[in-house]
Amino acid sequence: MKIDEYQDRLPERLSGGQQQRVALARAIVIHPQVLLMDEPLSNLDAKLRIEMRSAIRDVQKQVGITTVYVTHDQEEALAISDRIAVMKLGVIQQIGTPQSIYARPYNAFVSTFIGHSNLFYANIKKDGDKKLVVFRNGYKAEMPNLMDTVEDGQEVVVSVRPEEFSLNENGMECEIISRTFLGKYTNYFLKFDDNIIVENQPSIEYSQDLGHVDRIFDVGEKIRLRANPNKINVFTKDMEQSLIKDVKRYE
Repeated sequence: MKIDEYQDRLPERLSGGQQQRVALARAIVIHPQVLLMDEPLSNLDAKLRIEMRSAIRDVQKQVGITTVYVTHDQEEALAISDRIAVMKLGVIQQIGTPQSIYARPYNAFVSTFIGHSNLFYANIKKDGDKKLVVFRNGYKAEMPNLMDTVEDGQEVVVSVRPEEFSLNENGMECEIISRTFLGKYTNYFLKFDDNIIVENQPSIEYSQDLGHVDRIFDVGEKIRLRANPNKINVFTKDMEQSLIKDVKRYE
């Protein structure tokens, strides 16, 4: 646990991260079959949380103990897990790898709970062999990965993560109402026409990768955004089930 140098210190002379390492060592030394961790990093500052989640992940892999890790921190769950179970009111909504949970959520709750997602109203349009989603403002995206059972005119909800938007003159128009500079990227908070977005969302966001842009946009500017059809997710009108092919609730 890399705490040999602190073995002669009293517990109260250890930092929060060192105390957590001691607690983890005490749990592992008896070689349990299963290790349960319930919010183990909740009392640590941001830097220590990142340090400790890496330590826990490394030690868990070294000793090979099955570990059930409970957390409300989505980033922590993605970083530390082999498989994630997302629960709502005691009911499991989806089980899968961090990658599958994030990229292909089973329902809108998982989509908005694990990371951030913008939710839009849309309809299915079938044009020969093509399947498209048509947003209420008329913007269209061809979706060849939709289930074959979808019906022409079917009402759906489309989930677009902030990084799944890109600037495009043929995209949906929106206005920047505020922005947050975060070093590697800038996060914009957007206003679309009210009738195209699902009600009661805390924010509608677009993340701009600063490594691939010429400038940062100002508050009040209007921009046009294209949703990546290979990345976005489509749900039934009640937002309870994905309409993307091969999305599994339990893996």
